[in-house]
Parts: sequence; C-alpha cells; structure tokens
Amino acid sequence: MKRKKKKTVKNQRLLLKRKIEKYLTKEEYYDLFNKAKASLNISKIEDKGIDVFARLINKNFITATELDFSSSYEYGKVDLVNLETLTKSLEKNTTITKLNFSKNHIREEGLTYFASIIAKNATITSLDLSLNNNSFISSKKSGLDDFGLSLQINKTLSTLNLSYNSLRKSGTEKIIKGLKGNSSIKELNLSTNIIGDKGAKYIKDLLSKNKTLTKLDISGNAFTDTGISKIAEGLAKNETLTTLDLSLNRITDQGVETIVKSLESNTTLTKLDLSYNEIGNKGAGFILLFIKEHPKIYVEIANNENISEFFKNAIISQNSSNKKFKLEPKTVVTKTVIKEDKEKYKLETQSKFLETIKEEGEEQEEVITFHIGQNKDIFLTDSEFHLELTGSYTSELPDLV
Repeated sequence: MKRKKKKTVKNQRLLLKRKIEKYLTKEEYYDLFNKAKASLNISKIEDKGIDVFARLINKNFITATELDFSSSYEYGKVDLVNLETLTKSLEKNTTITKLNFSKNHIREEGLTYFASIIAKNATITSLDLSLNNNSFISSKKSGLDDFGLSLQINKTLSTLNLSYNSLRKSGTEKIIKGLKGNSSIKELNLSTNIIGDKGAKYIKDLLSKNKTLTKLDISGNAFTDTGISKIAEGLAKNETLTTLDLSLNRITDQGVETIVKSLESNTTLTKLDLSYNEIGNKGAGFILLFIKEHPKIYVEIANNENISEFFKNAIISQNSSNKKFKLEPKTVVTKTVIKEDKEKYKLETQSKFLETIKEEGEEQEEVITFHIGQNKDIFLTDSEFHLELTGSYTSELPDLV
C-alpha cells in the first residue's frame, strides 16, 4: 500500500514538472528543481501556469527552499488573482524558508494574502516585502491590520524587511502593534518609511516591549532630536538589541547626548550607526567618551560633515583599539542615491569592506554612497523607481544630498 502511494506521489510530481516546463525559462526550471534558490518572474507565467506552479508548491514538489519573485510586477499592478493562488499554496508548504516579494506594487489589498501566509505557514523564516512603491499608507482598516495581527501569532519568522514602503506614522503603528508581542523576529528593517518624530513613539514601544529583536534598521526616517528622545526611552529598557541603524536622519549633538545616556547601562548593543546625520564636535565628544567607557560598542560616524578631522580620527582609533571589539572584514551593502530631481532615485548593491566605505566622487551627478549595515537585502535594480517624494512629503524627508 505504501509503495503504491509513493509511486502515485512520484507520478504526480513528474506530471506537474512536465506541465510547468513550458511556462518557465530553462534556467528557471533548472533552478526550481535543482538548486536551493530559484528566481522567477511570475508576471510572465500564464494563469494556467500559475495554477500548476501553486500545486507544485502546495505538495512540496520543488527543490528550492528560497523563492525570489522580486520585480515581477515592477512596471504594472500586481495580479491579485494569481497572487492569491500562489500565497494560498504557500500556506501549506513545509519546505520553503525564504520568500522575496520585493518591488512588486503590492498594495494593502494584496498584503492580506501575506498576512495569511505568516499566520499559517510554519517554515518561512525570512520575508522581504521591501520597495513596494509607497504602498502601505492607509490609516483605515486594511490588509496592514491583518498583517500586524498575524505577526502576533507567528512563531517562525526571524527576518522581516519592510523598507521603502512609506508606512508613515499610521502604518508603523499597525506593524509595531503586532511586533510588540512577537517572539520570533530577530532582524527588522523599517528604513526609509517616513516614520518621522510622530511615529517615533511606536519605535519606543517596540524597543521597550519586544524581547527577541536583535537587529533594527530605522535609517532614513527623518527623525530629529525630538523623535530620538522617544526612541532613547525605549533603548534604556531594551535588553536584546545588538545592532541599531540610525543613519540618514537629522540627529544633532543633543540627540547624541540623549542616545549615549540611554545606553549607559546597556550590555547587549555592539553596533550603532550614526552616519549621515548632523552631528558636530560636541556630539563627537560624547561618542568618544562613550566608546572609551563601553569598548564592546562600535559607533559609525561616517559623513557627519560638522565633525572635525581630529574627532573623526580619534573615534576611528578608539573603535579600532577597543580590545573587546574585533574589527573583521565584513561584507556590507551600500546603496547609491542619484539626485537628478526630487522624484527619481536609483539603487544598486555592491560589496565593500567596512574599512573602505566612503563618499564617491561628486563629479558624476552628485552621487553619494552610504552604509546601511551588514547583510542587508536591498535588491538590485537597473531602472529608476518613484518614491513620490513631492508635495507634503518634502518637509518630512531628510536632505540626503
């Protein structure tokens, strides 16, 4: 009886493999059944092909454990019918661990399907929904509420990337509501979401109440010293965070003083990124004294133009000489912002050693490269995408260049 069942399953797998072959490129087909990671453009797969693909996922008939569907709907609206078909199959899958749906124009309606995945799937540990074209901004009840609720009950997701989605205050509130009680997520990326000072109180709540988060990226969110004071309150109570990225904000000397005071008794943080802020020599002095007294913490201060060479060199030297901190070559991701006007940006990824990160030459259209922390997943795109940074947005965004 068991042999007959195994034979039936094998035949089903072979039949579905034959059916899906005509909908995929040779490379996609090979990767799907022979490699750990498969990248597919699902917008080019016909509806019938999506149905076959969903059945393969549902029955765990694919070899790949990491699926990359990023940029499938880069230039058009996501097909919600096909999205629902795929996500339903992922609810029952028990082999896939990493899922990337970045840059797909998934708006709040589509987010409901992902809420269902993280509520029901028990094996996915990494989910990337970044760069979804300023999608999740509604203050009314929506898929974002469902997503937040699902985060409360999920027990397996450890990495979540929601960067570049214009969450703003209302969206951040919904996400944090679910994360405060989450016991599995360790790495969270909320960078470039226009959270602002008004939304900083929700970051404070997250840091105060979450007991598992170790890495948090909230860079590029227009925090001033006012917002930083709220975040610092949460930092003072946090006992798990090891890496915090506050780069590309509007932190001044006053904000630095607030941060270091909140970290006086901290025993877990090892990396603090304060690059691309508005810190001067006074703030640099606070940092220098702080890292002398807390040798386990490395503080990045690159591209704070108001800090003198003396303090820059002193901080770099102190970071390097702290015996308890090992400065090893680590692969990091940098992103390049090209300011042609206030509406167009271009991202690229590249690997560099931590010691060699620097500002690129200004001769080519005011190009600036800045560090966003190690092992980040900002995916390559050769085309420009619109962040819609116009109108009322401009007063809330940091002046990047």
